[in-house]
Amino acid sequence: MTSYVISEKKKKDRRLKERRRYFEKKKNPEYVLMRQKQREEEYQRNKKPVTYYIDKVKDTFTNELLRKNYEDLSRNGYFLISGKLSRNIISQLVKQARSRLKNYSSIFQTKEQAESEADFETKRGQCEVDDTGNFVVWLRSLIVENLGPKYSPVDLLFLRSLRGCEDQAIHCDHDPKRAKEYADNFPLSAILAIQEGSKLVIHHEDLNYVKKNRFVTMSSRREVEIPLGSVLIFHGFLPHGGAAYTSDNYRVHFNIVTNDFKSKENATYLVDVLNDLSLK
Repeated sequence: MTSYVISEKKKKDRRLKERRRYFEKKKNPEYVLMRQKQREEEYQRNKKPVTYYIDKVKDTFTNELLRKNYEDLSRNGYFLISGKLSRNIISQLVKQARSRLKNYSSIFQTKEQAESEADFETKRGQCEVDDTGNFVVWLRSLIVENLGPKYSPVDLLFLRSLRGCEDQAIHCDHDPKRAKEYADNFPLSAILAIQEGSKLVIHHEDLNYVKKNRFVTMSSRREVEIPLGSVLIFHGFLPHGGAAYTSDNYRVHFNIVTNDFKSKENATYLVDVLNDLSLK
């Protein structure tokens, strides 16, 4: 008998032993109960809504401001921090944003552009914010004050909308179906108004609704105005899009994440907008 045949016979015997042990284990009542418990726990984790994790974080705080902000996140998907940025820092940021040295790259305007790998040009652009020292210190302090110590601002970008820029395709900044994976480390996004007239289009649907469906309705559309020096903080699963502008507008966009947050490079999750009549 060749060594090859012996080797194959050993592999077959090992597989038979493993299968025998497996079925013997399945007959063990303790093993059966353990597996039932594991399956039930997994089912409950998958069933948990997006807002469950927001409320879980909220309940760790006694501070009234923090609890209110997380309540607004859970109920509306966003909250607004009114005009706290100084005029001096606003002027510095506007000057930097308008600088000819800044090279703005186009942001998708339509769903087709977002799904395409081809180059395109739009009236909506972005570029990095240079660290101005006082601004970043202020921003970090603001986030801790309003969200607690585990969140930090990252990926600071200037957003530019040129005159005639139309509404952007509705999307989430992160995939709502990854809610279980993110759990307590759910991502947030923010827009800081450094010019009058800054705004954001949102769809005021329940965050749990968006997780179950890949669409929102026209009737849920809202246009949220962001006063000068104010910050709009919104959940990464909130359906939104850049608004239309009749004059040039500059603002700052950034992400707010925990140290344990892990994101994909392309996290944008496109959302269809349906006419309410089509659902009847």
